[in-house]
Amino acid sequence: MKTLLAVDDDVDFLDELRIGLELCGYHVLTEPDPAEALKLMRVIKPACILFDLRMPKTHGFQFFEDMKSDPVLRRIPAIAMSGYYTNDYEAYLSLLGIKRFLRKPFSPNNVSELVGSAVH
Repeated sequence: MKTLLAVDDDVDFLDELRIGLELCGYHVLTEPDPAEALKLMRVIKPACILFDLRMPKTHGFQFFEDMKSDPVLRRIPAIAMSGYYTNDYEAYLSLLGIKRFLRKPFSPNNVSELVGSAVH
């Protein structure tokens, strides 16, 4: 069973995402604080990380940059998520090299398929 880590300041959303992905056969850990998520990633080494782009303490783009600057974490596949999408986001995603993006709300099938392609 592959372990995933989901990072989002919305704990209700994290619970729903966790349940949906667990039904698809993944072991899912959740963390609402991006700084704590980076620490946790070093310990659990998840097969994939899902992270929100709009978080109050650390913006998702900064979280991704921090992750990619760490030699241990940079190889972990990442999926960005957001309910707010602008043309600027598209430019930032491309600039930072974020190749996988989910626009909220999404179905469990969509996220499961994207996670499956990221971890295989």
